[in-house]
Amino acid sequence: MKNYRKFNCLFQQKGETFKLFVNDAIRRGEDWDGNKSETSAAYFAEKLAEIPDGATLEVHINSEGGDAFEGTAIYNQLKAAPIHKIGIVDGRAFSAATFILMACDERIMNVGTTMLVHNAWTIAMGNADDLRAVADDLDKLMESNRNIFLEKCSLSEEELIALMKEEKMLTPKEALKYGFVDRIAEADEEDPEEEPQEDPEDEPAEEAEETPEEEPDDEDGEGEQENEPAAGAPMQRADRMIAAERFFKRFY
Repeated sequence: MKNYRKFNCLFQQKGETFKLFVNDAIRRGEDWDGNKSETSAAYFAEKLAEIPDGATLEVHINSEGGDAFEGTAIYNQLKAAPIHKIGIVDGRAFSAATFILMACDERIMNVGTTMLVHNAWTIAMGNADDLRAVADDLDKLMESNRNIFLEKCSLSEEELIALMKEEKMLTPKEALKYGFVDRIAEADEEDPEEEPQEDPEDEPAEEAEETPEEEPDDEDGEGEQENEPAAGAPMQRADRMIAAERFFKRFY
């Protein structure tokens, strides 16, 4: 059996939970030494076959994207797998890597992470007819790939087309707003702290007007508590990080 060493995707098992760490560009094929890509659909199919039905799989994503066809194949493999899939963005989920996230039953972005959706691009050569045909192919590819996002996001197709054309990075809050993710990890940690702060502080003041005798009880300092806004410094807009490695007639 050939070694998987070209593009890294770590596979682990802890108890009844399986984990896949997609830490590289999504690629198919082999290198000159015959080592297969670990971020290929073939590798995912092999690892998914090792996971029993009904188990939980965490897919941790830190990838700049890559081959759109390979990403689509991985998406469909994950979606069809009879397991519970949790997609977690650990760093970046760009381009075709977002397909993997969309295939999951739960989609989470961690603090400081980013997401990027955009129109596919390629490199081609040939005469005018050849290049027009490539442009038509890209339009067909995008028409098909948009359905991956439309199944999950809250945007209309027109809004999604505009967003992908703009090609800007999304913060976790923006991704949550558009429905690309279900929740943000930081928000999950803060929720338990917010629930106890629901004491109606304004009601004692109204009662004081009706029953002046109880005014001393309202001045014991309880009304001094204030809800503090959730901490979080604004994120600076990062530079675009698109993979430098490009192949002839490959779509990204």
